[in-house]
Amino acid sequence: MKVAASACLAATLGAYAGATATDGSADHWPFHCSAGLNISSLSYKLQNQTYLITGSDGRLGGPVTEAALRNGATVVATSVTEEEAEANCAQLRETFGPSVAADCYAMDLSSFSSVRSTVADILEKHPVIDTLLHVAATIGLDNITSDGFVETVQVNTLSPVLMNNLLNESLHKAESPRVVHVGSANCYDPLGWPETDKVNTAMEWITGKAAHPTENPYYWYSFSKFVLLQYAAEMATREPAITSFSVNPGFFRDDPSKYSCLPQLLFTPCPQYPMQGASSTFFTAAQPGIENWSGSLIDFYTVVNDTDPYWVQSGETCIPRALPPAWGDEERSEWWDALKQTIPQQ
Repeated sequence: MKVAASACLAATLGAYAGATATDGSADHWPFHCSAGLNISSLSYKLQNQTYLITGSDGRLGGPVTEAALRNGATVVATSVTEEEAEANCAQLRETFGPSVAADCYAMDLSSFSSVRSTVADILEKHPVIDTLLHVAATIGLDNITSDGFVETVQVNTLSPVLMNNLLNESLHKAESPRVVHVGSANCYDPLGWPETDKVNTAMEWITGKAAHPTENPYYWYSFSKFVLLQYAAEMATREPAITSFSVNPGFFRDDPSKYSCLPQLLFTPCPQYPMQGASSTFFTAAQPGIENWSGSLIDFYTVVNDTDPYWVQSGETCIPRALPPAWGDEERSEWWDALKQTIPQQ
């Protein structure tokens, strides 16, 4: 999910434009997902599949949850609190009827113990998870949690990694398991990486042992989405039986007055509403036949012009993309190993 950060917008634009040329693996990409497509236009056969969706009651998670239910999936939906989980299921029953195939759980991603206990409860009823969507996210929380990590990073990155680990066996029981990690265009923001020892430095930053290099209030959001994309790409290598993607949904808001289409940017359409912005996430979760592109970032088709508007996202919103260039294969591998060693499983 894109969060506007005007202080670093120009730098973000330059990095994003320079880093997201369509990946060579997408030269023969046979799938179509036009900009502005409403999620209700996507039709899949999801009967006998179980979808676990975090942030199910949110601006992005809500439309994805409803789309999965409309297409026949059983949905395991998580919210932060018990009250929110109960309200979510009440809303789903109102929309789909009292027998809706949805179970709602409370899971606080800022607490590893909450994640572990909730996943254990889920597995008692749903021993096989076909598709796991990490939609829930937060921003602006730079405090250190009781687990010892910056809260925004724990919610957006570390707890999703823990969930993947805890659900690994359940995913492997599925016929064609898939994990979708929701990223953001903010992952292209300048993050102040050192020339060497990037992973150890990242660990010092997220545990508060060393200060990160900028005062950007959105820094941890951008950072968390960057390292989540790196993890998702490495997962495709480490867990070849599980299809792993990240996705950038782009700008969208319920109320278009909450942001404007800046002269440097042009989205078609702009603004997007949630039912449009959610389409690429649902496509990434449900579209059959894209398994060979596991590890990709599913993103917009972007055209860079010499004049304003010079960053144009239109035409397609579901294209495999190159990852941000700050890390390579070595850093991704080191990050995976560091997370395995750092995040407690029990």
